[in-house]
Amino acid sequence: MAYMQSFKGANPQGITDEMCNVYADKTVVMRLSDCIPDAGIYTLQFWIRSATESSIYLETSGLYKVIEVTSEWVKHVYTFTATGSDSAIYIQFPAGVYYLYHVKLEMGDTASDWTLTPGDASEPEGDTRLFRLSDMYTDKLGCDNGLWYIERNTKRLTFDGSESWTADGEGYRYSLPQRGEENKNLPAASDQIKYGEELSVYNADGKTHIWIKSDRTSVDDFKAWLAGNPVTVLLPAETSTVPLANYLQTLLNNITTGDDLTVRAQEDGALRGSIITAPITFGAVNRDMATVINSLSDDAIGFVYTIHCTGEVVNPAVYLTETNQHIKIKGTYKRDDIITIDTRRGKKSIAKTYRGIETNIINSFDSSSKWLQLQSGYNHIIQSADSGAENMEAVIAYTNEYEGV
Repeated sequence: MAYMQSFKGANPQGITDEMCNVYADKTVVMRLSDCIPDAGIYTLQFWIRSATESSIYLETSGLYKVIEVTSEWVKHVYTFTATGSDSAIYIQFPAGVYYLYHVKLEMGDTASDWTLTPGDASEPEGDTRLFRLSDMYTDKLGCDNGLWYIERNTKRLTFDGSESWTADGEGYRYSLPQRGEENKNLPAASDQIKYGEELSVYNADGKTHIWIKSDRTSVDDFKAWLAGNPVTVLLPAETSTVPLANYLQTLLNNITTGDDLTVRAQEDGALRGSIITAPITFGAVNRDMATVINSLSDDAIGFVYTIHCTGEVVNPAVYLTETNQHIKIKGTYKRDDIITIDTRRGKKSIAKTYRGIETNIINSFDSSSKWLQLQSGYNHIIQSADSGAENMEAVIAYTNEYEGV
C-alpha cells in the first residue's frame, strides 16, 4: 500500500507550511511525466526528510542519484544535461514515510528561489485531507478525465470567540444555516472536546446549532476563553467540489506501485482507506516504462527481456528496484533492432537481431551492470535509456521454479 497527501508540518525553518507527504509499506516508484520537454541544461532542487534513515533513487534523462535521507531536512540541488525527449522523472522510495518541500525544476544551471507556479498560485488554498463523519457525510476523492478533485461533504469551523454565542443551559450555543433534516442530531468531531459530552450538533427551528459545554459564567467570559483556546469542529456540509493543486494532480496521475494506491481519510482517530487506482498489469513492459511482476518461484530466477526498438535508442537500461540493480546495454540502436537479454543461470547472453540476422553483443554489457534475477514476490521493473526510451517496447518471459519435496 502507498499513499501521498498534502501535509502541513514544520518546514526547514521550523515554520508550519504545506508540503508533500509520501507513505509506502514497500518499495514504490513514482513517475512524474512531462517534466522535461526538450534536451538542454536543467536544475532540480528540493528539500527532503524521512521518518527513518533511508536511500531514495532519483533518475531522469542525464541524471541518476542515490540520495541518503535522514530525519533532518536536507536541501539537494542537481544540475544536469537532458540528452533526449524522455520527459519523465522517476523517484524510487523504499518502505517508509517521506516529506518533500519546495520542489522546483527549471531550465538553466542556476537554482533560483522557489515560487508557486502560476497554476498553483491561482488555486484556492485549503485542507486536502479527507474526513468521514458518517456514510452520508464523507469526503471522497474523484477523477474526471485525469482531473483529480475532492468531493467535500464536511467542513471544519474554528471558533475563536469572535462569533455570536448564546448561553444555553450548562454551555453556550452558536447557530448557522441548517444542514440536514429538522429536529435531528448531526455527527460532529473535534480534537479539543469530546463529542456527545462536551459537544453536540443538532437541527432545530430551521437552523443547525453547535453547543459546547462550559463552566464559564458569562458569554463574554466564554468568548474570552475561546480566544485563548480556539476549538475546531468538523461538521456536515453541503456537497462541494475542490480541485487538487497542480503538483498533486501530477503525482496522482503518475505514481506507480505494485499494489492498489490508496488515499487515507480520518474517522474517529482511525485511518480509513479507499482505492483510487488499479494496479499495473503484471508481466509486460510497454512504453510507460514501468511494471510489476509477481514471481511465484521459491527462489530468485532469471528471465528473458526482449526490447523491440521502434526508433533510435541510446544505451537502454533495465532496473530492478527490489535489488537496486540494473542492466545497461551500451550502444545506439535503430528502428527494428531487437535486443534480447537472457539472465537465466547457464544461459546468460545479450544478442541483437536485425531483420533476421543475430549478433552477439555481450561486450556491450556495461561494467556497472548486474545479471538481474526476479525475487520471490513482487518485482518492480523500470526500463529507461539515455535517449529514446519512448521507442522501447519490451516483453518479459520467465518460468516459475519450485523446490522439490
